[in-house]
Amino acid sequence: MRHRAGHAEPEESLAPLLLRLFLFFNACALVLLAFRSDVPERQGAILLPVSGVRLEELTDSFLDRRDFYRRHGAIDIAAPWGTPVVASDDGVIHRLLESGRGGLGIYQMDPRSRRCYYYGHLARYAFGLEEGAIVTRGDLLGFVGTTGNASEDSPHLHFAAYDVEVDGSCFAGTPVNPLSLLIAD
Repeated sequence: MRHRAGHAEPEESLAPLLLRLFLFFNACALVLLAFRSDVPERQGAILLPVSGVRLEELTDSFLDRRDFYRRHGAIDIAAPWGTPVVASDDGVIHRLLESGRGGLGIYQMDPRSRRCYYYGHLARYAFGLEEGAIVTRGDLLGFVGTTGNASEDSPHLHFAAYDVEVDGSCFAGTPVNPLSLLIAD
């Protein structure tokens, strides 16, 4: 104890301890909110992710063969180079990547981490888009392009959807035909 002008003062204040407790309980509350079961679940309906394209213009290429071992597992949405690509659902940007096959791509998780969407062959990402960003259905993600193994004379969005497995990985999910999930907005 320190003595000052006639009264005793504790050596340490309770403020740092109270602050740590406050932060700890707030972190616990956020974790509990993340696991709430009353978060509304979308019934599978998603937004067509290429601006200006209508549902009736799409072709189902989900089961098309790409080589002897591999099926397409996605749909290709043809559109002019540079056409805006928007988020088909609310969620979080899981990963931004560039690959030989898919070119510039985006993996996006839905709000419950049960479905993952992949947007491939992009010309570029939307300004400021980064991994971990929270997106809302209809938010700009990027622009239709011809990166990766896409032919330069046929710009399109390679759009895939996966039901996420227990490990929470987009990359080991079960492919779902995105055409069956789309709605016109």
